Amino acid sequence: MMRAIACSDSVPMTARPSPRRFPRAGVIVAESFVGWLDPALARYRDLPVASTQAVLGAVMSALAPAQADDPPPTWLRPSQLTAYRRCLAAVRSHGGALLAEPPGAGKTWIALAVALRAEGAAACVVPAALRRTWTSAAAAAGVPVTVTTHEAWSRGPRVLGAGLIIIDEAHGFRSPGINRTANLAPALVGRRGLLLTATPIVNRAEDLIHQLLLLVRDDTLATAGVPSLRAAAAGGPVPQALGEIVVAGTAAGLERPVVRTVTSRPSPAERRQVLGLMAALDRLALSPDGAVESLVRGVLLTTLASSTEALRRALTRYRALVLQALDAGLSGQAPGRHAIRRALGGDLDQVVMWTLLPVTDESDLIADDLPILDELLAALPSPGQDPKADRLARLLADGRPSLVFTMSRATVHHLRRRLVPSSRVGWCTGSEAGIGPARLRRAAVLGWFRPGVRDHCGLAPHILVTTDVAAEGLDLQRAARVVHYDLPWTPGRLEQRAGRARRPGGEHRTVEVVRFEPPAPLGRRLGVFAALVRKAGIPGRFGLGERADPAWTWRTRLAASIGPGGRSPAVAAAASRRFRLLAGFRLGSAGRVHPGVVMVLTAGGEWRDDPATLEAALEEAAADGNGSAPTRPEIIAALRRIRHPIDAVARRNATSVEALRPRIAELTRAIARVHAVGRDAARRRDRKTLALADRGLAFLRRGHTTGERRLAETLGTAGPERLSALLADLPVTDPVPCPPGVTLTGLVIFRPR
Repeated sequence: MMRAIACSDSVPMTARPSPRRFPRAGVIVAESFVGWLDPALARYRDLPVASTQAVLGAVMSALAPAQADDPPPTWLRPSQLTAYRRCLAAVRSHGGALLAEPPGAGKTWIALAVALRAEGAAACVVPAALRRTWTSAAAAAGVPVTVTTHEAWSRGPRVLGAGLIIIDEAHGFRSPGINRTANLAPALVGRRGLLLTATPIVNRAEDLIHQLLLLVRDDTLATAGVPSLRAAAAGGPVPQALGEIVVAGTAAGLERPVVRTVTSRPSPAERRQVLGLMAALDRLALSPDGAVESLVRGVLLTTLASSTEALRRALTRYRALVLQALDAGLSGQAPGRHAIRRALGGDLDQVVMWTLLPVTDESDLIADDLPILDELLAALPSPGQDPKADRLARLLADGRPSLVFTMSRATVHHLRRRLVPSSRVGWCTGSEAGIGPARLRRAAVLGWFRPGVRDHCGLAPHILVTTDVAAEGLDLQRAARVVHYDLPWTPGRLEQRAGRARRPGGEHRTVEVVRFEPPAPLGRRLGVFAALVRKAGIPGRFGLGERADPAWTWRTRLAASIGPGGRSPAVAAAASRRFRLLAGFRLGSAGRVHPGVVMVLTAGGEWRDDPATLEAALEEAAADGNGSAPTRPEIIAALRRIRHPIDAVARRNATSVEALRPRIAELTRAIARVHAVGRDAARRRDRKTLALADRGLAFLRRGHTTGERRLAETLGTAGPERLSALLADLPVTDPVPCPPGVTLTGLVIFRPR
């Protein structure tokens, strides 16, 4: 016989004695123990009973990312409301979000609506070609905006206006080392914003993360099990929590034209011409440095794949550079990386990895190439002898309005002269535009290809030959055909080009997309096909694009399919072949609530949360209708069983928070400097400086945006006066988050039939 002292219900015990009183006062003897609820679950012992459908709705609704309940502006379409609410909630909770809706979904209007509700105004950073589009849309929506361009930020820092930051075509800032990103990132410190792009992943998964880090801190999802956004792109399963800050839509609800894909292959004459020029280019030694030689040869082959005129232009500029190297050698100087880039870069700056070139100014060119260059230039065919251009002319002879995309300005000018009648060919590059021989404003040329244009006199251009300057953000729905005259290195660029004509409100039910393939030997040398295939699958892993992997978005999809439920937790019972449980939990910490977790206790006693198990349980529960009310003992028994999954979820996220601490070691020098300031202020009883030091340490111990990271590194090298000024201007940050609490959202008991 066991004896135990009587205990209050408030004491955290896992078992409570069944009392039996004896004459001796104050002593309770327990002959047996009965199970008792953990105090963390005791508050759920009186869960209200609801219908199966209502409980499933509450559980599944908690899976989806948070949505703001602010009333939307009247000019938003119903299909845009979910993205608007999710983006607004993410901006308020995390400081930013990335909206990755497909072309034609109206990202401009969604962003303006978020800016209106979040801060009442917007500071927009957009490509120069879209400046007028944004100012017009903002005026129509009644949202005050200031607009700066990508190109301006590439030239140097600018002043951002007031309001929510909106970065359109945000994939232009996917590389942290380029000028525009380096100039913009510090200006975004302490600001909230929204990133817009239909192609957030261009070359690699890190593209997405680098864009997010412009506005969102690296540890913003730590309490949801993602200690570092940078680590999330390293491989393995994509964390579901990423859906809190990445709002990815599909084209399913958009009435867009159907795509008919056509492949155009080279003729025998074109193949012979290209193979002959490839053999001639292989005679060039180019450079004694292997990296330089490989890169320059790749540039020349890429221009050859575009047109013989593009190759002529590249060879002419390269020949001038070789002559410059000969002259400079007499004075002890030599052209290095920057001179080669100026000579061969041009329109290829976005596709060639110039950073592979050595930084030294030693000569990397071979003067013996000069005679071979002269022979090659003399042997190039005349502009009239271009089988590839003949292939294009035959395709366009049907008169259908067409967009022809190329990566080379020289090819644009070659085609505008080569196509007949040239007076009806519009053309556009980054620096100029026109129709036929006449030069016009870019907006005037592009205007002929916008929807609703009528050619009453038969004089309007029906062909637009353009570089990728017209591949982003423009409505060119008059076009019924998109021609990839050159194949880019990224599938995202292919989608952007086709998206100009494949937009809602277009005039055509079908848009023909034509890919001009180069001769197979040239294609293999360039590796463009292999690159397109390799990169095409990356966005799908992150639930982006038309090939999105449903395994990443199934929780959101299920939440939408079940329907709404109650806001408070409830319990229901459903008939089943065997006993099981379905339990939903929600995570929350410091006022931030994350999407929930749903787990199923299988017949084998294992808790699982994979899509197949969950969908089977949902289907079985939904088939049972409203079910029958569970008894109180059934509820108590079920609550005892869910202690294990709650502990597992809490332990996982506590581990995620602990993973933040090693990041502090990366900023040891800055932390030591700020500690020294704090100790000195304490000795002098300088409360103001001591508060600044505490603020600095709190800032250094958190994750950072790209701009904040550079600011944190500056704290370790700044002088005393500069350090004090930096501490005074630091953004306000929350302390390192505590492990999140776990709350129950609903419970379904499956009874054996």
